[in-house]
Amino acid sequence: MTWIFSLSHRPWLVPIFWLGWLIMMTPGVSQLEINSRYDAYFANGSSDFIANRRFETQFERGDSLWLVLQSEQDWRVKLPLLTAIEQVLSQQTSVTSVLSVAQMLSTTSELPRLPYKGFPRQNSLLSEDGRICLVEITLTQSAANPARLDQSIAALGAAVSHLLPESSQYHWYGPLALNWQYANVLKADLLWFAPSLLLLIILCLYWRMRAFIWVVAIILNIIICSYLTLALAGYLSLTLAAISGFVPVVVVTLLLSGSSHLYLGWARHVRQGGEPKQAMQLSVLEHLKPMLWASVTTALGFALLTLSPSPPIQAFGIMVTFAVLVALALNLSLLLWFSRWAKASQVTTPSAWSVSWAVNACRQPRRYWWLAVIATLAAGGGLTQLTVRDDPLGYFSDDNPLSQAREVLQQQFAGANHIYFQLDSQRPQGLLRPEVVSFTNRFKRFLLNHPQVTSVDTYVDWLKATGVSGQTLTRLLVDSPELSHMLRREIDGQLSTSAITLHLTSTDTASMLALEHDINAWLTTQTLPEQLTLSQALGPQMMFARLSRDNGLNMMMSFAVSALFLMLVVGCLRRSTSLALLALVMNLLPILWVFGLWSVLGGGISLGSAVAVGIIMGIIVDDSLHLLLRLPQQAAQQRRVMNVMLAQITPAISLTSLILVAGFSIGILSDFGPIRDLSLLSALMILAAWWVDLLLLPNLYMRLMRRSSDASSPPLLRSD
Repeated sequence: MTWIFSLSHRPWLVPIFWLGWLIMMTPGVSQLEINSRYDAYFANGSSDFIANRRFETQFERGDSLWLVLQSEQDWRVKLPLLTAIEQVLSQQTSVTSVLSVAQMLSTTSELPRLPYKGFPRQNSLLSEDGRICLVEITLTQSAANPARLDQSIAALGAAVSHLLPESSQYHWYGPLALNWQYANVLKADLLWFAPSLLLLIILCLYWRMRAFIWVVAIILNIIICSYLTLALAGYLSLTLAAISGFVPVVVVTLLLSGSSHLYLGWARHVRQGGEPKQAMQLSVLEHLKPMLWASVTTALGFALLTLSPSPPIQAFGIMVTFAVLVALALNLSLLLWFSRWAKASQVTTPSAWSVSWAVNACRQPRRYWWLAVIATLAAGGGLTQLTVRDDPLGYFSDDNPLSQAREVLQQQFAGANHIYFQLDSQRPQGLLRPEVVSFTNRFKRFLLNHPQVTSVDTYVDWLKATGVSGQTLTRLLVDSPELSHMLRREIDGQLSTSAITLHLTSTDTASMLALEHDINAWLTTQTLPEQLTLSQALGPQMMFARLSRDNGLNMMMSFAVSALFLMLVVGCLRRSTSLALLALVMNLLPILWVFGLWSVLGGGISLGSAVAVGIIMGIIVDDSLHLLLRLPQQAAQQRRVMNVMLAQITPAISLTSLILVAGFSIGILSDFGPIRDLSLLSALMILAAWWVDLLLLPNLYMRLMRRSSDASSPPLLRSD
């Protein structure tokens, strides 16, 4: 600790050090890149990502943009208008290809259909009543770039809108529309988060820290910490996606919380008559150990996010871990450097309501115990129903353009969710073998027995509709440009490999994982034809389902490691296994209560809630450590000592908890689902943890330490 106070003898070293570090890290800021693509959440080297990319390349299913056209009339009688829209889109420099039902219907003469069969895949582009049609648009690589995508879609919308009648509407859907909305919600969140953070800082500092020099120091620390964190992200080329927009909120909130402990300790000693400089030294002596270990546990909690299979979540963890450690260094150096000019006349007297609550809870704890027991029993029942439940297409609000398009597709088409399989016969013309056709039909019938599967597309549909031979299909793949584009999305040129598409109702990851399990179980009972292979379930939504499952499991592992580390810290520093167990139980209860309620209300383990599980133990232990590491043994024996210590500690833990709750609550109004889940659950768990630390922990500490004392311990002295 002497090194901290030795800085006062060489005060010029502190600003020079931080200025030098800012200069050194500045180039990293210019290297920052935001990746708003939906596939940014998947590791490029994962088997899932590689298999899906191969599938997309094999069947020309790269990311595209879907134009959803709504009209009061049947589009089949308005084919000239649809053809004109198609031509206008094709003339755009950003477009490489366009596919609509107009092309499909114009090629009917090229495909000899049986008279009682409809055109294959027509129902994928045209609703049953004909009033809604889909137009698939493939963009150039530069136009599909996230930086230009908003501009590209706006230009396409302008080109289409003037051709449509006033009664018609259009929406955007598909992978590129998803990228478009990821970019938009990130921009909207950053615009919302910035003023909200500024308001939080102003309210917090004005309400409790009216000392001007402290306000300047804390704001400067926030700027430095945020700047260095962004620079680190640029240097390490971290993957920044929509969820990364919440990183500044977490960084600022944690730094404000840490600064509050030092300020309130300094203010208390000043009110007691101490000189400002001496008061700062006493505050550091009191708070250094709990601040240090709280920062370490918080940093560990966020560092364990690197166990996630998702690169943006890994980046989230790395950035906040770095920021927590930088914030600790700033609070113990630059904040102390500024405190030399702080004036005692600016100190305000804090409210004592939290002290009276804690003291009364120590005297009459039973009501709080009963509340805790009832909440625990109720939450335990809810936790038994907790499952992996996520919906990547449901991350957006109901008024979002993507949500509106999804609603139209769910109502008028076979569904907005898709799963793909790749069927490989491993020989030319192998798909035409009777045993392969038979297996494909059998597989389709099995899939259609599941309630969430509304339709299944296989290559056999083309054979049934046309009755053509393999030679005819091969000719169409080569000689018919319009038909070949549709056929190549399902069949390769040698008729050896095919894509199978499942259309699903609106479903979450739990249902998709259950469906995958059923399919795998069914396949184990089947004897596939010789050399025939069927891939695992493919597609972005299936990848998200597995990502949610794996991410949830990894975050539970992170949670377990954080809990174990907390026990080791308390057990070693207080040399008490009982206190270590007490710390664990007191920090498990808030998590148990909140996730039990979350499950009862229909929530599950999603991308955002899994991150909350991984990080929350490292955040909520802050108040517990300030209590357990600062309460002396004597406080368990003498009520007066306990009251004095609670008067010193509880105002700080109440203020820091309020800051954390307010900070994390900012994200509840986010346009992005994972940030909403992360914010809501974190704020509720921090609030519950504050309740536990204020109203349960002090009394349990007294009882536990009193029982562990020897028979010669002094009797309990009651204060008036």
